[in-house]
Amino acid sequence: MRTNPKIAEANAAVKKLAEKHHAKYIDINDPLKDENGNLKAEYTIEGMHIKEEGYRAIFPEFIRYAME
Repeated sequence: MRTNPKIAEANAAVKKLAEKHHAKYIDINDPLKDENGNLKAEYTIEGMHIKEEGYRAIFPEFIRYAME
């Protein structure tokens, strides 16, 4: 079962892997989270996959990283 804690755990593993390989980890998930750290319902299709509104919410963060 995919839950927000499991998704957070997977993201932490990806971040650790990026650090191990001296790669930059881009965390653009914050704009998608509610006050409890869960994905906001309005940004997801079924609680995991992001729909267009979610991509619009993370676009400014992505551009900030891309411009570095």
